[in-house]
Amino acid sequence: MPAGWVEDLVWQDVKGFLRDPGEVLERLKEQGAVDQDTTGALEERRDGLLRRLRDKQAEKDHYVKLYAAGHLEDDELETYLRDVNLRAENLRLLLDSVEADLSEKGEQRQLAETTAAWLAALRKRVAEVEADTDGAYATRPTRRGASW
Repeated sequence: MPAGWVEDLVWQDVKGFLRDPGEVLERLKEQGAVDQDTTGALEERRDGLLRRLRDKQAEKDHYVKLYAAGHLEDDELETYLRDVNLRAENLRLLLDSVEADLSEKGEQRQLAETTAAWLAALRKRVAEVEADTDGAYATRPTRRGASW
């Protein structure tokens, strides 16, 4: 069964999308704006966790100084240090999670930028294929199964 009209219809649809991928690009732009807000919040959270982690180290140093000055017994120091180390470990876990989220946001941003560049390159390629040149005729899709 001849399918040339289907190929022409699909090709026209593809060209239309490539000439005006506005909806896709708009969605990428909107997602990028939302991601920037989210990224800013994640960076603030990371900074807060880093600050709290530094505070835990300072707290640990404080207990060691108290012990060295004779104000704490061995078992008290051990209890305080165990508590500080547990809280510091929890902060590190939270920090790892935030870092992973930030990394994912960066990858998503890179993908959006790559997609926009790829669509622009395809748009240019459509113009080349549609041109009235011998090279364009050689690459233009035909009804006999040539690739686009």
